[in-house]
Amino acid sequence: MKRKWYQVVAVVAVVILLILALAGCQGQRGLKGEQGEQGLQGIQGTQGLQGFQGLQGLQGMQGFQGVKGDKGDKGEKGDKGEKGEDRGWYGTGSQGLQGVKGDTGAKGSKGDAGIQGLKGDKGDTGEAGVSAPILRLVQKDATWDIINSGTGGLLQYTPKGGEFGYIFIGGGLLSNTAYSLIYYADFADRMNEWGGNNPGALIATGIADGTGNLYMVGSVALGINLPCEPDANISTYNYSGAPDYYPTAYGAKIWLVPSSCYDAVNKKVISWSPTLFLFETDLIHYTYIQR
Repeated sequence: MKRKWYQVVAVVAVVILLILALAGCQGQRGLKGEQGEQGLQGIQGTQGLQGFQGLQGLQGMQGFQGVKGDKGDKGEKGDKGEKGEDRGWYGTGSQGLQGVKGDTGAKGSKGDAGIQGLKGDKGDTGEAGVSAPILRLVQKDATWDIINSGTGGLLQYTPKGGEFGYIFIGGGLLSNTAYSLIYYADFADRMNEWGGNNPGALIATGIADGTGNLYMVGSVALGINLPCEPDANISTYNYSGAPDYYPTAYGAKIWLVPSSCYDAVNKKVISWSPTLFLFETDLIHYTYIQR
């Protein structure tokens, strides 16, 4: 038992010696080297001077409007500054000087005002207006009684003047059909001699649209009074009684007839188709005034 104890102690001692031998002593740490110096930056070149601005031209004189003066010449561009020295390490060169700004050109003189135009002469005073009567045109049956239907028209006209002025509005007519507005003048024997050319006159023509409406406006130089001799309606026939009962006993008849039933050259109704005609509801008077 004693022998084994010494052996254990010897082994432990050997192990300790080996550990000490392997560990040894650690040397000192070396000194850290100094950081190198930073290089200087190169010097930047100066900027070139800016050229002077040219003078502004004088403004011309005003006629109606003054003539604009010529524009001044543009100043020359300054030379570009030389490039700075090669750039070193982080140094900053001085900034170049800014060129001097050119002087502002002188302002042109204001032109003289234009001459004012002469005032025009005053126009002549217009003639006094004339009231325009309205005549209703209707369908009539064989006994000359009015037929109450959707077909008819209104005529507004001037009762005197150098021209016969008119506005006609009609409805319920034959669509896309030409119509003539006429002065129908009766003969003394109106039952056997008819046509309305005693003397008669064509006032206007127009075409009804696709819905049977007709609109005509204008004026015509008839050159005669309405009624005009030898129209029998001036004094022969009195329309204040039956079957007409017109407010105006004597005067001119105005009808609207299809143009195919009328001879415009001879101012005569050539086809008697009363169901297609529109007849007067009163007689009218127009006084022709020669200019």
